[in-house]
Amino acid sequence: MFLWRSDRQVPPKELQEGINRISSYLYSQAAWYIRAQLPDGKTAFYLDLAEKNTIQDVIFELTILLTFLSEEQRISYYVGEYDLENSDDLEKSFFAAAKCCKALEQIGAKRGVFRSKNMSFFSIFSSFHQNGEEVLRSQRPELQKLLDYDRTHNTHYVHTLRVYLAHEGSQAKAANRLFIHRHTMAKRLEKICELGNWDLEDYYTRTYLSLCLMLRDYYGV
Repeated sequence: MFLWRSDRQVPPKELQEGINRISSYLYSQAAWYIRAQLPDGKTAFYLDLAEKNTIQDVIFELTILLTFLSEEQRISYYVGEYDLENSDDLEKSFFAAAKCCKALEQIGAKRGVFRSKNMSFFSIFSSFHQNGEEVLRSQRPELQKLLDYDRTHNTHYVHTLRVYLAHEGSQAKAANRLFIHRHTMAKRLEKICELGNWDLEDYYTRTYLSLCLMLRDYYGV
C-alpha cells in the first residue's frame, strides 16, 4: 500500500496535478489498482504489481518522479509503503504507511519514498538532519561532477548509475532495465568510473554512491 501526502499549503490545481501524475505511474505498473482520495492532500493507493514489475524497480522509478515533481512545483511529496499480506490488514497498512510519511517529514526530507520494512535504516538520516544542510552537501562532491557532466553534455550517466546500483551492481540486470545492450552498459560504466575516478567493483564505493544519491533524492542537495 502506498500513501501520498503533503503538509504544505499549495494551490489546489498544482496539488491535484502532482497526485494525478503519481497515480498514473502507479496505475501503469499495477495488475489491479484502487485509489482513495483523503482530506488535506493525502491519497491512499492499494495495488498489486503486474508480474513483470518488482517493488524495488517501482520504488526506484517513483523516487525519480517525486524528485522531478518536487523540483518543478516546489511541493514536498512523501510516499509511505507497506506490504499488504491480506485484506484484514488494511487499517494496519494504512497507519504504517502514514508513519513512514511522518518519518520522512521528521528527518527533514524534501520528498521521498519510505518502505515500512526499512524503518531502522532510515533512522540514521536523523543525524544528517540535525547536523545541517552543509554537512549533507559535503557528503557527495564527486557525484556533483557527474551531475554537472550530464547537464552540460545532455547525457544520462547519473540515471545509468542509479539503475546499476539499484540492481546490486549487476550489469546484465541494469542493461535489461534500461533496454540497452550489455556492451553499451559496460561502456557507460567505464565512462562513469573515468569521470568520477571510482572503482565500482568496490563494495564501499557502491555503498557510498548509493548514499550520495539518497541524500540528493531526499534532501535535494
